[in-house]
Amino acid sequence: ARRGFGELSTAATICALLILALSHWGGQGSLDSAARAVSLALLGETALLLASAFRRVWLYEAAYGFTTARLYAQVYMVVLGLVLALLAWELRERPAVQRLARRAMALGLAAVAALGCWNHEAWIARWNINRAVETGRLDPGYLVWGLSPNAVPALVDGASRLPAPLAADIT
Repeated sequence: ARRGFGELSTAATICALLILALSHWGGQGSLDSAARAVSLALLGETALLLASAFRRVWLYEAAYGFTTARLYAQVYMVVLGLVLALLAWELRERPAVQRLARRAMALGLAAVAALGCWNHEAWIARWNINRAVETGRLDPGYLVWGLSPNAVPALVDGASRLPAPLAADIT
């Protein structure tokens, strides 16, 4: 899964850089609309790969539970998808690389700020506890040792809903 994530990131980056390079150094002329259509098709295919990867991570989380790494990967994929959408929007005309870079940076900073303000570790703990109530499967080692103290209130609240053997593992 990690290798696939790296490959997806590399493919999306190469796709964006190729489109930007071709729009910058390519000549204007009769092939401009055809090149734009091919660029949009390439962006669409990359977006499909991204959506497929996002869905696979979601299925993995449904089977094994959330972790911060899996959540961060999904946030990254959402930001990358938005950046690809911005690039597609920029292809209406000749893309302005600096404007696109500023917008991509703003999206990335907004995602980091949102993760910094949101207690995502407590959300992960609650989600995994809810999953354990339904399935009886829980990774107490990750919940206790893999999350920061920010998750403790959610763990304490959730322990009362768990079966006694699982509750004992996290208290």
